[in-house]
Amino acid sequence: MAVGFAILANITLDKPLAYLLVAMFVVGLGLGQLMQTLTMAVQAAAPAADIGVATSSATFFRQIGGTLGTAIMLSMLFSSLPANISTSLTDKATITAALDAALDPAVATAPANRAIMAKMWTPVTTKITDKIDTSLSDATDQVKTQVEAAVRQQVSTIVHAKAAEGTGKLADGLDSLGAGLNQLSTGTGAFVSGVGKIGGGTAGASAIANASGQLSSGLTKLSAAEQTAASTTQKSTTDYAALASAMKTLGADQQACTDGDSAACGRLASDNTSVQGAMTALATSVYTTSGYLNGGSGKPGLATGLAQAASGSTKLSSGLTQLASGAQQLATGANTAASKGSLLTSGTRKAASGTTAIADGAHKLSAVDAQIEDAVAKALPDAEAKALQKVAGEKHFTVVDGRLAIDYADPVQRQAIIDSIVPGLISAIRDGSSDQVQTDTSSSNTSFLTGADPRLTKPFLSAFNTSVVSLYWTALTVMLFAFVITLFYRVPPLRTRSALEEKTAAAEGMLG
Repeated sequence: MAVGFAILANITLDKPLAYLLVAMFVVGLGLGQLMQTLTMAVQAAAPAADIGVATSSATFFRQIGGTLGTAIMLSMLFSSLPANISTSLTDKATITAALDAALDPAVATAPANRAIMAKMWTPVTTKITDKIDTSLSDATDQVKTQVEAAVRQQVSTIVHAKAAEGTGKLADGLDSLGAGLNQLSTGTGAFVSGVGKIGGGTAGASAIANASGQLSSGLTKLSAAEQTAASTTQKSTTDYAALASAMKTLGADQQACTDGDSAACGRLASDNTSVQGAMTALATSVYTTSGYLNGGSGKPGLATGLAQAASGSTKLSSGLTQLASGAQQLATGANTAASKGSLLTSGTRKAASGTTAIADGAHKLSAVDAQIEDAVAKALPDAEAKALQKVAGEKHFTVVDGRLAIDYADPVQRQAIIDSIVPGLISAIRDGSSDQVQTDTSSSNTSFLTGADPRLTKPFLSAFNTSVVSLYWTALTVMLFAFVITLFYRVPPLRTRSALEEKTAAAEGMLG
């Protein structure tokens, strides 16, 4: 028996069935010889009158020992089995193969594997898949957030580059407006200078007004027209100053709008209205002054009247140098005013063109944010899909309804997940800190192993083998200890006659 248990103590999962049969044969051979031998020894050691009692006592204690031994050994077996299962799951190759089978839908749903899945693996795989699903959901959200930020950055760069064209038009408008205002300022100054010369010439004409009543009356009218022209010129100067102030305000708000000030962008429309109003007032003043100077609607202008007055003065006092000089001054001033008055009209038109360009550029800048949002909304779905496909390809995932997922029927994806979780799972099992490996191994019914996939049963069988081997070593130790104890017992002599013969001999001795 000791030899048989020594053979059983070295059994492993890869041993063939023949190995187990040989060990059982050796144990049976030793047990068969031991049982009858012990009965004969008990009978030999007891008196003839006590043979029956001795035999029954030996059988009774043999049964008691068998009952207690079975209970103790099975208790040891199933109390150590859960711990040994956890230990067997720390073997990387074992747990990798087992998880590959348990996570494979084809294996997990096979009829032969339903019992062991429910008993051992479904609690494990459910926690693993739930954790993976949560991680994939978080990863999907993170990828989408990063993609949205990247898309928004790219779209903003592109849109702002296009918006720079609007800013360029705005700058061109400002340059054009500035040139127009400069030209308007130059024309206004020249116009005022011409009018001043007219005033100087009129002073000369007034000096000879007494010489001719008709000339005096004409010069009086010319003087009144000159005063009106001077008044309109002064108004033109005032309107120009108002236009320059409105343009300065518009330029400041436009710069603030370009820098991102939404309030300044909102004031652009009212600024444009102020500029347009100032321009309209200036144009009216310029055109009125030009009418007084150049004439219109078939009526002669101030310049024509002055020329006629000069001619009349020449006829009346051709010899008077002062009159000639005054007429010359009048003509020069009229010509200068008439020539420079056209600059006012040209400058006004250029200022109006610049204002239109400014309004167009400001409108384009105000639409930048809306363009960015529209472009992001259009580009984001494709960008997210491409990013998720890239991540899925790198990590061996799949994309389902715009979310990262695992196709457990795909061996490549399944193996990638297993390789990522096995090291941490083994470490947690060894530390005793994992709640993922919680299986039902409390039952002594092992029928769920019948016909199941070997990869699923190996952790249990390996643990069972470890537990059983420990029992074999315990049994071997007990037998060797019992063998040592028997060395100290007295060996009773064997009977040479049966109890019946001894009883007959004793009766004959009493009769004889």
